[in-house]
Amino acid sequence: MVNEVNEEMPNLTDSEAEGAMRILAYIQDKYMGRPATFENLKSLSNEAIDRFEKLGLIVAVNIYDGMGKPKMPPDIVIEGRTSEFDPDKQGWEVKHAVANEERISPLLSGGEIKGKVKE
Repeated sequence: MVNEVNEEMPNLTDSEAEGAMRILAYIQDKYMGRPATFENLKSLSNEAIDRFEKLGLIVAVNIYDGMGKPKMPPDIVIEGRTSEFDPDKQGWEVKHAVANEERISPLLSGGEIKGKVKE
């Protein structure tokens, strides 16, 4: 699954980054192997939006390519957050090693996530 990080992506706490990786893995496992029908893509899109919103993040799910054809997997891009970033929470999470840094570093570095979710 190709997932992008918006250039203006909001800061994420370690727990949010780890939660995002869990959501991506869950969605991939659930929808992997399904055909790229409108129903499947719409279901995936709605589920991704709902799950990320519960995590406190706003995502855009692009289910069509530049030619207007359905694409599986779609692009899931973190666009914003539902509340302000709390630097104190992030400091506490870093100090207490809340997240697995190796697992979340691709997301936090602003690059494409590869190797964490199957394509």
